[in-house]
Amino acid sequence: MDRRRFLAGTTTVALATAGCLDGGASEDPTASPTTSDAPTRLVATSFEVTNVNCGDGAVDHKADIGDGRVVVDGVVGGADACHTAELVGADYDRATDTLEVTVAAVRGDGDDDDDRACAGCLVDIEYVATFAFENGEPGSVTVRARGAT
Repeated sequence: MDRRRFLAGTTTVALATAGCLDGGASEDPTASPTTSDAPTRLVATSFEVTNVNCGDGAVDHKADIGDGRVVVDGVVGGADACHTAELVGADYDRATDTLEVTVAAVRGDGDDDDDRACAGCLVDIEYVATFAFENGEPGSVTVRARGAT
């Protein structure tokens, strides 16, 4: 008889405390993944002229979007071998989810020496522009190239 009373009492205590011993809900914010409502934003840019050769003064580009960045490989035309390219502007428009890039052919390499001899041919100025984003990447890219031919 005592055994039945003991088992009944133990079962009652076990049922009464069920759920109280699990430690409760986790307070650790990394316990489960969360989604971020933070807006996508442009955080860094880089621009490099990779090649300048006599050509036909072409204007072309290709943009690759992924992994939080945009890489634009392009060509802008120059009037002669004294031209190089510069990144004139890079703006991310949140409303349209578009990165707007402007590249221009400019005379010189930063020198004020306009008296130097330049090869008299149209040039293709190849460049790579990289744009790093936080909280995603843009849905589209618009590239404007201003050649000097």
